[in-house]
Amino acid sequence: MDFSYTYLFWAFLLGIISAASLPLGSWVGLITQPKRTVIGFLAAFGAGALFAALAVELVAPTLNAITSAGDLDGQARSAAIASFGSLVVGMFVGCISFVVLDQLVNAHGGFLRKSATTMAWFTQKKKTTANWCFTRSFIHNNASICS
Repeated sequence: MDFSYTYLFWAFLLGIISAASLPLGSWVGLITQPKRTVIGFLAAFGAGALFAALAVELVAPTLNAITSAGDLDGQARSAAIASFGSLVVGMFVGCISFVVLDQLVNAHGGFLRKSATTMAWFTQKKKTTANWCFTRSFIHNNASICS
């Protein structure tokens, strides 16, 4: 492909637009002070967009190899199908590994790494302890059990 100022202009323009989105979004967030639900929604949308881009980059070449494998010989077709199979197996192994390791980390106190979950855990523990003390003192008619 020959050099073209049209491609250079479009690459520069799209680069400026994509680079300006971060400071522009920060500025809008500081000015408007959106609610936490809106911030959460936008963060989830951004994460989903990143996952979708990653999935397209990983899956599209494999699916393209499979669809064009009809024009190829048997060995190339088998390689394309094996490539897609390894992609699917890797996806499931990754999903299962993530869930198992996340549960393992949370079972050993990993959920306390965030202030919100730490506060919720201590609040629940305080309620449970208060309920236990109330029940014990009511059963034994002794208010000094938990003091």
